[in-house]
Amino acid sequence: HTHNFTRLLVAPITASVTVGNTIVETNLISVSIPANTLSTNNGILVRLHVSDFDQITSGANNNCIFRLKYGATTLISSGIAEQAVTVANASGYVIAELLAAGATNSQVGNLNALFHVSGVTHTVDTYRDMEGSGTSVIDSTGAANIVISVEWQNADVGNTITMNSAVLMILD
Repeated sequence: HTHNFTRLLVAPITASVTVGNTIVETNLISVSIPANTLSTNNGILVRLHVSDFDQITSGANNNCIFRLKYGATTLISSGIAEQAVTVANASGYVIAELLAAGATNSQVGNLNALFHVSGVTHTVDTYRDMEGSGTSVIDSTGAANIVISVEWQNADVGNTITMNSAVLMILD
């Protein structure tokens, strides 16, 4: 099935969310998907723009965990592991897909993130990325929230992420 971007699900989200120096899981977005939006073969594409991503290196498990949830199910929990070198002032995107898998109670999800320090050579010192996929069995004939959250595994002032905008598009 070929999907087309047909319309925005909600108006673009322009309220910034910053998560740093905490180990509390925090929602970057949480949006209600109206009943019957996914049907049996539609989808939702979510794109978050991240204006700042900082991850220090301290040997203290400074992993950054991203989660994609639909209703009460966490489809994906995948992270950006601490690297040997601190990354600072990176920017980029988090992209999520939530797709109906042939039935109103069957979904597949994909979640990707890529952050890069602008204007410098692309090395492990200047970028971070993650990817994950998963499934859910939520009844999409009722409304359910789509959530993208982030959780730092170590509270440190050097670990921050700022999402400054998001768009959610219906794929049908």
